Amino acid sequence: MSSKSWYTLKSKAVHTRYGLTKNIQVLLQGLESFHAGVIDARELGSMVRLSPRRRESVAATIAKCARMINKDPQESKTCVDIIEMCTEILEIAGKQSP
Repeated sequence: MSSKSWYTLKSKAVHTRYGLTKNIQVLLQGLESFHAGVIDARELGSMVRLSPRRRESVAATIAKCARMINKDPQESKTCVDIIEMCTEILEIAGKQSP
């Protein structure tokens, strides 16, 4: 299983170690559901666009991961995975619905 999966991150207790907010946890779970075909891009995009706190949590998580990489380079693989997942969420949310 890819390390860029919410299930993998959660099984490694990354959400607890990194102090990920409930909002970003919901979005990361949403991304996993999108990849599994449970929800579509429109629904994932709406999860981001309709909640200012969720949008805020994406930026805050990227910033938190950048600080963690500076503080502890051994965390860079996990942090890069989280940053890539956040970026993917933003890309999906930024696409216009047909």
